[in-house]
Amino acid sequence: MTIRDGLLAVASVLLTGFISVSANVAQAQKHYLIEDKSEWSTGKYIQQHMIDVGDLPGHKVRILEVQRI
Repeated sequence: MTIRDGLLAVASVLLTGFISVSANVAQAQKHYLIEDKSEWSTGKYIQQHMIDVGDLPGHKVRILEVQRI
């Protein structure tokens, strides 16, 4: 094994690790939209809770329960 082969192996491992870490971060940043379909128009909110996260001013998590007929 030459020095060049060793450096190539180390670079491959580092690149693979970087790609896997950045993919996880990108997945955590994904936003999910709530679909609003016409057949759901008969739903009503049963419970709603807003929890202050505290990492940024005004950043809150909203948990809700919807009853659909």
